[in-house]
Amino acid sequence: MKTALITAVFLIAQIFAQTNTTTPSLDSVGRGALFIYYDFDSVDLTSKTVKDLSSSGHNGRIVGNVTLDNGKFGTAMTFHNELAGDQLVNAGDIDVTGSIFTVSSWVTVLPSYSNMSANMKIVSKKTTWDEMAGFELQYNPVEKTITFLSSGNDTGSATNVTLDSNWHHVAAVVNGTTVKIFVDGVDMTTDGNINEPVPNPGKEFLVGSSSLVAPAGGAWVGSIDEFRIYKLALTSGQIMWVMNGSDVATSNNETKPSPSTVPTAVPTASVAPSTVPTAVPSTSPLPTASPIVIPVNTGEQESSASGTAVASFIVVVSVFFCIFMM
Repeated sequence: MKTALITAVFLIAQIFAQTNTTTPSLDSVGRGALFIYYDFDSVDLTSKTVKDLSSSGHNGRIVGNVTLDNGKFGTAMTFHNELAGDQLVNAGDIDVTGSIFTVSSWVTVLPSYSNMSANMKIVSKKTTWDEMAGFELQYNPVEKTITFLSSGNDTGSATNVTLDSNWHHVAAVVNGTTVKIFVDGVDMTTDGNINEPVPNPGKEFLVGSSSLVAPAGGAWVGSIDEFRIYKLALTSGQIMWVMNGSDVATSNNETKPSPSTVPTAVPTASVAPSTVPTAVPSTSPLPTASPIVIPVNTGEQESSASGTAVASFIVVVSVFFCIFMM
């Protein structure tokens, strides 16, 4: 009887401790670590300006006839032309100094270009793909490969990736001579060895295209939303936090709207951002009996100190109470 009561107390304490664990938030470090942040809600089509919501002030200049459409969160920017350099956002001559950073963005590919054999750029800081400085993050719809181009012609890649008219989250975590490529929160890296990125002063920072004008290729054909670069290597848990729109909404700590649905057809006019009510989360089943594990703070998961302390106190008091009652 005593053993059964003690076991029950431990299980209750375990459940209590697990409900008090938290996903690592970027609120404390994310704002200072943001190098650039385009949510594409803060766009002025009259002045052709995209506001940078980081503290860096790297506002972008819109080139070409892009449109604003329903995004993953709020509004997204849609690029319609495969001609490189025709439609893009130009942030000017800025450089991501250092070799530790994360590129993060939500993207779609317009259906009519899902079979285009070209390297569509999410971001480019190179003049040519094999330039000895700068970097690019691109996707090839035919090869179904996401590639991070580092210094020279060295690349890291993720294969068997299908990006389509649905929203997908892409992140490249660069840490010196390695890169991890995440798609929808899953590490899809097949080749993570790269040359250490080198700054490329004098080269414009472009979102949605490369600088080369060619018959096809180089430009993103689809929508881009929530484009960010962090000056740190995000963990997989922090990437999930970013995907959920929970890290940094705007410079005024506003709450991001819920995800909306992007049109699959090529839009012909700007539409206002739509907001979909947040769904009521489903009830998760209680955890099954297993040994109590206090997570180690590796950045992947952080244990709530207060929850653990309270749970431990409950265990100690309850065990002594049971023993005394016996």
